[in-house]
Amino acid sequence: MNRAADLKPDERLDAGRLVADLVKAGKPSFHEPSADRIIEQLRPQLQPGDVLVVLSNGAFDGLHAKLLAALA
Repeated sequence: MNRAADLKPDERLDAGRLVADLVKAGKPSFHEPSADRIIEQLRPQLQPGDVLVVLSNGAFDGLHAKLLAALA
């Protein structure tokens, strides 16, 4: 089931626009479609004591476990 297909194009999330808006507001941001690429982007940026929050509506290719392994 593709819920995005049920939405009008102007109601769908535009990840590129969201990232651009966040960067324009001075918030470092990026969009990657795969768990492995997300980890590649995040790993060098994270410092001890940082808090990382992952919001997902599913397992997303094991992102949570992969992040824990990469940061261990």
